[in-house]
Amino acid sequence: MALGKSKPRKGHNGANRSYKRSVMDLKNRGRDIDRIQDDIKKVLDGKELPGVVDEDVPGGGLHYCVPCARHFSSDIVLRLHMRSKPHKKRLKLVAEEQYTHKEADAGAGCSGRDTDK
Repeated sequence: MALGKSKPRKGHNGANRSYKRSVMDLKNRGRDIDRIQDDIKKVLDGKELPGVVDEDVPGGGLHYCVPCARHFSSDIVLRLHMRSKPHKKRLKLVAEEQYTHKEADAGAGCSGRDTDK
């Protein structure tokens, strides 16, 4: 190495970016589909209303898309979102039947007799 030049430190030259990327993916992660399906059931039963005033979220919490679990700043932006492709894809995902614990156990290879003990 030439005089005055130091070796680049690990993490500053693009190394180890996979760790940083996964941390950011978890930080910006949305709600899971099964939790959204539970929210929709609550709204249909009348137990929970999506338009609750909250000053900490965009639009004061009045403009909320339940299937996408997102708040919007105005009614116009919410209507534009309703026509978007990601919203329509999310509607298809939410319309699927929700998995039960019994189906999850069967997929993992556990029989009903093992879980009864």
